[in-house]
Order: sequence, then structure tokens, then C-alpha cells
Amino acid sequence: MKKKYQVGEAGVVQGVSKFRTVLPQVLVTTINNLLLMDLSMMLAFPTLVIGDLYGKEGELSLTDEQASWVGSLVYIFQPIGSAVSGILTEPLGRKRSMILVNITPLVGWLLLYFAESVTMLYVANAIMGLGIGFMEAPVLTYVGEISQPHLRGILTAYTGVLAQLGYFMVYMLGAVMHWRPAAAVSASIPIISVLCMMWIPESPLWLLSRGRTEDALKALCWLRGWVQPDAVKHELQELERYAEATKSTETGRWPVLQRLRSLFRPNTFRPLMLVTAFFFFFHASGMSGVRPYMVHVIEEFQMPIDPNWAAVVSAILGLVAISLLAAIVSFSGKRPLTLISIAGCAIPCLVLGTYAYVVIGCKVPSGAPMDDPPANWLPLTMLIILSFSTYFGMGQIPWMYVAEVFPLRSRGLAGGVTAALAYVLYFTASKTYLGLESSLCLYGVFWLYGAFSCVGFVFLYWVLPETEGQTLEEVEAYFLGKKAASTETLDTEFGASRNSVAAAT
Repeated sequence: MKKKYQVGEAGVVQGVSKFRTVLPQVLVTTINNLLLMDLSMMLAFPTLVIGDLYGKEGELSLTDEQASWVGSLVYIFQPIGSAVSGILTEPLGRKRSMILVNITPLVGWLLLYFAESVTMLYVANAIMGLGIGFMEAPVLTYVGEISQPHLRGILTAYTGVLAQLGYFMVYMLGAVMHWRPAAAVSASIPIISVLCMMWIPESPLWLLSRGRTEDALKALCWLRGWVQPDAVKHELQELERYAEATKSTETGRWPVLQRLRSLFRPNTFRPLMLVTAFFFFFHASGMSGVRPYMVHVIEEFQMPIDPNWAAVVSAILGLVAISLLAAIVSFSGKRPLTLISIAGCAIPCLVLGTYAYVVIGCKVPSGAPMDDPPANWLPLTMLIILSFSTYFGMGQIPWMYVAEVFPLRSRGLAGGVTAALAYVLYFTASKTYLGLESSLCLYGVFWLYGAFSCVGFVFLYWVLPETEGQTLEEVEAYFLGKKAASTETLDTEFGASRNSVAAAT
């Protein structure tokens, strides 16, 4: 007798175990997260190169200026990659894009391994920057489209776990081996990624947008637990309706220009501005500026910790924080965690600024030891809280919004543009730290970060909607300002979440 399937309210297939329904979504998310792990490894690797070559004697060594470029080229070229990725993700598809983007990091790792000059280091880092940009849009878009609404939050948070694992892997490689063999080991990640991605299905939503209904049905059956078509019939109908409703009716000889015009439609432009503002406050909250100069900051505060292990400790804290975020976001929602996170950035920055003003001032030159600094455990504690709070929410949640707030027809392009703007802000935060410290002194920098965090708390409290558990259609309707039945739940939960946060704070 043929088995009957139904889909419950939460999107769980009736007649199929919840584990079986969730397993393929976790599996494909893990596979495409290999790209994000490789991405974070490329971001972290300049730390190893600079640490081994900066100011050292040898055939290949780095001056101050050269070290600065080695550390920043990835951020300069990333926006170019993001812009190209956003344009190509739509016509190529999510899966094909994720396979092709592995080419650039593989080339970058090999160039690093064989680098015999500073110029080759520059080229390798520039190619890695392009590769980072290529990866953002297809990875985040894919996760948002293949996951069920009640799982989307935890799966997009899970992407951050593997991304943070990439930082940890690079820092540990740097602790046990030279940067060249570390680059060779890292080159295995894109190869493994390609082999694994050959087996995952394409996004059903993208297939439907191309009129490939049969392929979309097969992909959805795979993603919902390798079930029969009857089990996903209702969900497929909902996805078909959504894909048809968001299908572009524009025609003409300039499809790229038409896609660029889609960025300025309200249902794309409004979330684009919101998420960009979110990224601004994330990078202005302290950790993005401090991270490249962690050793310098620890030496300035004379903290009781070996500066060489600071990066490893920071990566471990980030891994714990993001794992906790992934575990609870589906229950708590994104808004409360965001507000807790940014408050957790504001307080330690203000305390660090006050400590620096009272104890250090502007008179101690960089690296000069203080005579028995009082309560030097306090700045260490505040730095730990700052690291944990950043990764617990601000470092990952804006990427979760990128995966779900944009409409189908502009999702790839908008995701690429948003990622590009995020890395421009990242570059600005990292490049301005030393200049700010020189102008404002150590205490002024942390007071500035604390002030930005306070402003960010107020801003996000009033404008950030709760999207956890909502369908992509409901999220899109919210940004269009519709008051249809499909968005009433979103508005109700937004208000309820705001009230709950207000009561808690």
C-alpha cells in the first residue's frame, strides 16, 4: 500500500521522522560551509605570513609597508569578487557557482606555497580576496533557499560555526608549522569541497525560476529526507507560487542592467540598507578593528597572557559563541540575541576605554612596560567578553539576514553587493585602528567603539524585524510594507520580541 505523506505547520513531513527530514539539510549545509571555512582561512592566513616574515632576516621578508599590503589586499579585492558573484549566481545557479568558486582559492593557496617574492605574495592575496568575494553570494543564498523556515535560523547560524573553525585551524597550523606547509595543507580544502558538492542538489527555488519543475521536485524530495513526490507536493506548490510571483517581467537587450535596477526596488533596497547598517555597527563595535592588532593591544594593556596565543584564544571563544548561537537562535529569535550581543560589545569597550584613561593615558609609548599595572586582569576580562559577545550575535546574525531578506529575483546580486559593502566596512575598520589610536589615544578608540555600539543598540532596537521561523515570502512581504495575512505573524512577533527585550533590559 502506498504510504501517505503530509506536511505539518512547521514544515516537518508527517510520516517521516524529524531526524530524516533534517539530516539532508544539515548535510548540504555542512558541504557548502566548506567554502566558508576556506573563506575564513584565507582571511586569517595573512597573520601567519606576516608573523613569519615581518621584520625577519631572509630572502623573503616584509617591511612595514609591505606587511600592511599583505594584510589588507584580501579586503580590497573582495568587493570586486562579490559584485561579479552576485551577477553570475543567477544565470549559473547556486550549485554550479559554488563549484566554480573553488578555483580561485586553490590558485591562491598554491601561489602562496610557491611564492618566492613579495610580488607573488601580493598576487596570491589579491586572488584570495577575489575568491572570498565569489563565495559569499552563492553560499548564503543556497542555505536560505533549501532550508525549511523553522530550520533556517539554526542552519544559517551553523555556517558561522564552520567559518570560525577556519580561523581556529589556521591559527593552530601557524602554531605547529611554517606558513608554507600550512598553505599546502590549506589547499586541500577547495579540492575536498568540489568533490563533495558534486553530490548535493541544486536549489529548488532557482530551478523553479528557470521553469525546471521536474528537477525542482527531485531536489526537494532529496532535501526533505529522500522522500516520494507526494511528501513534498504542498511545499512544491508554495514554492512554485512564490517563484511565479517574484519572476521578473522585464525584457530587453541588457539583462545585467535590469538586474542592477532590481536593487532599487523597495523589497530589495530596504533590506539592503538595513543589513548594510547592521554591518556598519558590527564593524564599528570594536572587534573588527582590534583583531588585526590583537598582540599590540594586549601589550598596551599589559594583560597577563602570552600575546602569541591571543589569536588562538579569540578563535576558541568565537567557536564557542557561534555554537551557542546556532543552538538557541531558533528558540530565542535573532532580535534578542542581536541586542544582547551589541550591549555585550558596548560595555567592555567603555570599560576598556575608562581603564586606559585612568591607568595608561597617552604617555606610554607602544610596547613600553608599565610598572606593576593595577588590576591588569580587568582589561583581559573585558577583551574576553568583547570577543565572545561579538561572535555570539553581531558577527554572524547579519549574514543570517543576508540569506533570507532579499527577494528571489535579486537575491544573488543583492547578497553579493551586501557582502562587498560588508568587506569595505571591514577594511575601513582594520585600516583605521592605528590612526585612531594615534589621534584619540588608546582610551579614545575604545570609547568611540563603545559609543558606536550604544547608537547601534538603539538603531537596531527600533528597526530590526524578527524573521526567525518566517517563510521567504512573508519576509519579502514585510519589507514591501504589506499587511496581508501572510505578514501579520511577522509584525506580531516583531512587536512581541521588542516588548520582551524591553522588559528584559
